[in-house]
Amino acid sequence: MFKRLFGKSNKVSARQSIQQADILFAQGDFWGVIACIDHAFAIDESIRLAPNIAGVYHARGIAHFNVGAYDKAIADYNQVIILDRRHAMAYYNRGNAYFHIGEHDRALADCNRAISLDPNYADTYANRGTIYHLKGEYAKAVADYNRAIRINPNDANDYYKRGVAYFRIGDYDKAIADLDRAISINPNFADAYDNR
Repeated sequence: MFKRLFGKSNKVSARQSIQQADILFAQGDFWGVIACIDHAFAIDESIRLAPNIAGVYHARGIAHFNVGAYDKAIADYNQVIILDRRHAMAYYNRGNAYFHIGEHDRALADCNRAISLDPNYADTYANRGTIYHLKGEYAKAVADYNRAIRINPNDANDYYKRGVAYFRIGDYDKAIADLDRAISINPNFADAYDNR
């Protein structure tokens, strides 16, 4: 891996490895991100004490999440939270990972904490709405989708999810209006057409 990244030499400093992870992250090479950060930690334990290390754990957590290693992502987000208890995105992302492994109550708790730290991030409300929807708490789901839409009125997916929740409640006019709005934002939204 490191020959491919850095040429013939395997002598790469921890700092170089972290810098390369940043480049690979921007390119969407999540396996490369994981390898670079793991390499940095393996060759220089003191790097774990660097002032910005929470961001490194967070990036590796996102990379682990994107390759489906949810338990490892959770472990990385836990490290971020230990280092910075006010890191709203760590709670948000850990909640996503919990959601993907079926830990909906833990995902809900993390959404609540992320919202308390950053009440202006629409995706957290949308995710919490999805959890409420799965629990059959459609009125709470609608309330969260409303908040998400107020923050970001151009997200077709939030209108779609709110439309489905309205359908579950039996408010068919609002359901159709939301599905129509989702389609107007994204004319290629097949699920919105199917559910309308």
